Amino acid sequence: MTQIWPPPPNFPPPIPSLPSYHVFVHAVRAGSIVPLDTDAVFLVDASSREYHANHYNPHYGSGVYSWQKMALPFGRYRLRIRLSQVAGGFYCYADPATGALVQDPTWTGCPVEGEPRPPIIVELRLPDDAQCRCAIGLDCPHDGASGIVDGRLWASSTPLTAGPAAGVPAELERYFRGRIPPGEHTLRLEHPRYVLPPATPPLSANASLLVRRVQVTLAPTPEPPPPEMLRIDSASFYLDVNEVREFRTNVPAAQAAQVQWGSTAPQVLQPYGAPNRFRGLSRGVATVKARYRNLEASATVVVRRDSSESVQQPVDPTQIVHDPWTGARVVAGQVVCAFKPDVGEPQQLSLIEELHLQRLGVLAGTGAYQLGFDPTQWSLQQLVERLNSDPRVEAACPHLVMDWSTIPSYVPSDALLRRPWHLAKMEAYAAFGVMKAIEREPQHVVFIDSGIWVSAAGEPHVDFRGRFVLNRCGNFIPSTPVCPASFRDLLDPNPPQGTSSPHGNTVIGTAAAQWDNTGAVGIDPAMRIALCRCEPSVFQTRAALDRIRGWIVRGFRIVNMTTVADVTSTTVYNKWYAARLRAIVQAGGLVVIAAGNDNKGVQNIALASIKPSLESDQAAVLVVGGTAVAPLDQQGPETRWNEDPKHGSNYGTDIDIAAPAYDILSTGADDNITVEAGTSLAAPQVSAVAAVVLSILPDEPAAEVKKILVNTSDRFPDSSSVPARLSTEPGRPIGIGRVNLWQSVLYAVNKRAQGTEQRYVGLRITADQKGLDLLLAYADGSNAEPLPEKSVLNRPTGTDATRVTLTNAVGHKFPEALVARKSGSAKDLYRQTLRLTTARIDALKDRYVITLRMYTGGRVELARDPQGTLPSNRARFTIANKGTAPADAELLDPVPRSPWDKSLRPWMKLADGDSFAPSLELAATPPGLAVEFLDKLQKPFPQEHIEEGVPFVRVPFGASDAFHMRVTAPATSVAAGVQGTVRVVSLNNRAVVAEVPWSWKPAVLQMTEDESFLNGPVRWWKIGALRIRNAGTGPARLSLSFSTKPPAWAWGAGMDMTLNPGEERREWVRFGPHGDAPVGTKGACFVRGENPDAPGATYAMEFPAIVGEPPQVVVTPAALHADSVRPAPATNLVFAEWPVQIENRSAYPVRVVRDFWRVTGTPATPPRGWLQLVDFFGASNARTLRAGERVACTLRVSFDRALAVPPGATPATAKHTIAILLPDPHGEYLQPPIPPPADNKDYTAQPISTEVVLRMAP
Repeated sequence: MTQIWPPPPNFPPPIPSLPSYHVFVHAVRAGSIVPLDTDAVFLVDASSREYHANHYNPHYGSGVYSWQKMALPFGRYRLRIRLSQVAGGFYCYADPATGALVQDPTWTGCPVEGEPRPPIIVELRLPDDAQCRCAIGLDCPHDGASGIVDGRLWASSTPLTAGPAAGVPAELERYFRGRIPPGEHTLRLEHPRYVLPPATPPLSANASLLVRRVQVTLAPTPEPPPPEMLRIDSASFYLDVNEVREFRTNVPAAQAAQVQWGSTAPQVLQPYGAPNRFRGLSRGVATVKARYRNLEASATVVVRRDSSESVQQPVDPTQIVHDPWTGARVVAGQVVCAFKPDVGEPQQLSLIEELHLQRLGVLAGTGAYQLGFDPTQWSLQQLVERLNSDPRVEAACPHLVMDWSTIPSYVPSDALLRRPWHLAKMEAYAAFGVMKAIEREPQHVVFIDSGIWVSAAGEPHVDFRGRFVLNRCGNFIPSTPVCPASFRDLLDPNPPQGTSSPHGNTVIGTAAAQWDNTGAVGIDPAMRIALCRCEPSVFQTRAALDRIRGWIVRGFRIVNMTTVADVTSTTVYNKWYAARLRAIVQAGGLVVIAAGNDNKGVQNIALASIKPSLESDQAAVLVVGGTAVAPLDQQGPETRWNEDPKHGSNYGTDIDIAAPAYDILSTGADDNITVEAGTSLAAPQVSAVAAVVLSILPDEPAAEVKKILVNTSDRFPDSSSVPARLSTEPGRPIGIGRVNLWQSVLYAVNKRAQGTEQRYVGLRITADQKGLDLLLAYADGSNAEPLPEKSVLNRPTGTDATRVTLTNAVGHKFPEALVARKSGSAKDLYRQTLRLTTARIDALKDRYVITLRMYTGGRVELARDPQGTLPSNRARFTIANKGTAPADAELLDPVPRSPWDKSLRPWMKLADGDSFAPSLELAATPPGLAVEFLDKLQKPFPQEHIEEGVPFVRVPFGASDAFHMRVTAPATSVAAGVQGTVRVVSLNNRAVVAEVPWSWKPAVLQMTEDESFLNGPVRWWKIGALRIRNAGTGPARLSLSFSTKPPAWAWGAGMDMTLNPGEERREWVRFGPHGDAPVGTKGACFVRGENPDAPGATYAMEFPAIVGEPPQVVVTPAALHADSVRPAPATNLVFAEWPVQIENRSAYPVRVVRDFWRVTGTPATPPRGWLQLVDFFGASNARTLRAGERVACTLRVSFDRALAVPPGATPATAKHTIAILLPDPHGEYLQPPIPPPADNKDYTAQPISTEVVLRMAP
């Protein structure tokens, strides 16, 4: 039998540098290599050509055969091995999947392909220690089944496997297969339906390939009953990327193979190897599903990045139950457990397995485990008490669910069918939810109108029946009772022709119609009503106002005026109205007046024209204009009601506020509903909103109520060029804005809560797509709870948005984030942090609503740029905006469309691109570490690119931009380096994230002393030499500072430098006395280096110095004589030269500088350039002689050729004294302010006397 094996230990390994393709074969008997016969191994191709192997390969020893690719063409081959030890031969091919050599009865051969490939080692085992390959099929005579492979089969102790595999013929795929040693083997079968007959003979294995068919019979024992409920079990329901986890069910083992498994997110969790085995592919959440017959079960599985990441299993809303033991909402089947710090992983797992628990996750920020338990084995109380009694446990408790206190919108059943547009524009349904959830004190409103409809039984409309206060009603039409005895006295005597709806019915119904009743929806169904019936008569209206003035102090604080006599600013009646309105206001009343429907300026028509004459008292008077939308388009833009030239809302600067006035659904006659238009329907809406505010703030002055309504209204834009949902005509104003019930209610409840931490805030949510599930959650998206279903509308445009009110009342907490997901998905498609603190909510005043435009089309990529010349503590990153720009104008530029909305921020303008905030997340934060983000020019971000202290980068769609990060930290805290993750997140959608790994190790700077000159005479600088090297991987900065002792020795200032990786610099530190100092005077210079990027990374060095004796440099011989001179080639000079020795007898190094001479003598003083110390300086300009050092060189003196005479002529003699000047080690001497010595001599070497006869050498 043959098998591909790695070489045995005593077999030399393949030579990896060999480029050709090799097949090596060696034979093994009883574990030892044996020699093979010559020409025992060869390959046969498809054309029956044979390729013989080498007899042996010298690299691998005797008995090893090989083929090289250069002699072996590509193709498919049969491997034939003919041995004298084995009769005949056999043919086999190499299985590319497993590497096994399989006998090849069909002669399919072995492919040879690829270059280069490692050698294939073929091990030939001879028959005495070979194993037999067997294939066993199971046949059942009862149903004719062949190849029953859904059980398990053993041959003795060897398990056999079944199923398709590479190299297995199709007819053997449904057989059990394996390798067994020669001999007889007893078969053993575990199968849910079949058994082996008792007389089944043993399996005899004595050939290289054994194929048998074995008869089986039906199992006599019945199947165990299936479980009543299917449950998925696992040691843990979270795993890391590339980790494999096996899941089980409570189905009996004999039936486990019938369970069907699957994953809802194969890109996160993929089946691996077995149906119930899965491997984590990428970070995310998936659901493992199991199905057995008609039973199904599912389990949430979280795949995390690695073991350092905390992971929390999402809470399934269907598993949240009320627990009678705690009285709280808990997650069924879960507890939270924190172990003591000294309890290791093995001890934790021991307890978890002992109690039959399962690890579901780790709660973010706590380190506490989510543990799952079987409620049939434990009660919640028993398990918590058992865990808390264990010495390994720090604390255990139920998994409490954070009950976000949400107040959903409330849509009365009347509005479900018709959806009155005016209520949607005023965001009334969201306000209705709050009004139902809080305590209010119903208010009384007086309506001045023409009358109401009363039934034959003497009852008013059913929508406000029982809420009239008759003793505060009045009928001021002549010949009728002033104080009506019944509702019939309030009947409208002249209803409009062709209608059945008296005017007063429609007015009152708009403000106060009951909810969930006949079809009309009022704003305040708790309102108490009083009616003053008047015809359009000056005298009747005056009488009504006189009566109302006395009612104000009795709680009737709001007066709604919709049917009164027309007056103008020129009539005498103007003064009558002004006086009476002033009296009502001064008594504490709030007067609401309809602007009129004449489509004219209000300053010269209607009762509103007298408002200016009220002077300061007009602070409690509200004149109301009317708005409208296009018919049948409730989502369209809202503007001034302008039906035709004679019908429309009056306009003018005296109008304070607007309300919907066209196509208003209200109460009619005969308990019916009607649709009407006019500012008579706008004014009662404002009155009703004022009544709601007063029901929350009953002691609020009327003027303050007016301010609340005006300040919380939806403002008309200042410019008509901005396409807005709410607009008005230039020059025809109808107030500062349109009344908003929700915003008024939120203002009132928050004002009532002042002095406490309790707050209310609204969320106004629209999206760029439909079909999203909205949830409230922690900032990371965990512990998510769905918003109430009625509030989830998710319309991308218009006013029909999702609205919900959040509160921290009754001990609840505000949620941290809003999350959006596709139905049935656990992936966050959108997430936005809410940050709802008391201060943040108060900052929204006067409109306590946060507008969230959900943008789900974002995508971003982040890359770290090459380091280049940046210091090691800096990094440059590039952000690529791969998202898709939205089409909705509300997302492209929301601020100009709603300029009053404080929750809208400039970065929400997606027309300019998406905005991304960078951050750095560290595995561990070293003490003192500081992070600063800079723009692409390495400058601080401008203020307009900072949101609450966090900088952001705005990147257009399809474009890229960059930012820098600078990190500083004390060197001691980051000496081992820092690792973390740089992340950018979209401010418009925090689920849009990109990240890259980052690490930093402060630059390693080495500062050592170089050749220094510290002990010279007083007139030399003391020179300390520094050699500085950057041994790190990135550029590094260094700041040097100097101090001396005594301080008077200081010279110069510090210096800054930047060194690239591997760069080395030499710097001089110069110091010394500024005047004469006695020999032996001591001093020192202290050098301190700091890396500004790593505070605390300091480098120190001290240079001690002493004032020494004057230098002693001796030149020998001291007297030199030459009888002749020689010409210097290619010059007009002649020269004489002598060998000399220069010795430094000083106790310190001395620096000799080229061309520093003092020369005196006759007949002429040669220039300095004519004096040379040959072979002394080399290529440099100076040479340092160490203390005691002696150097041999040549002294050359040159003269002008004209001074030399021929050999026979009488020469002149040149005599000179040459002194070598000895400057300080910086190459300077006699530097001010050091005065020259009294004898005017510099430091010099011992003078040299030269005497040269100026005769040319023969």
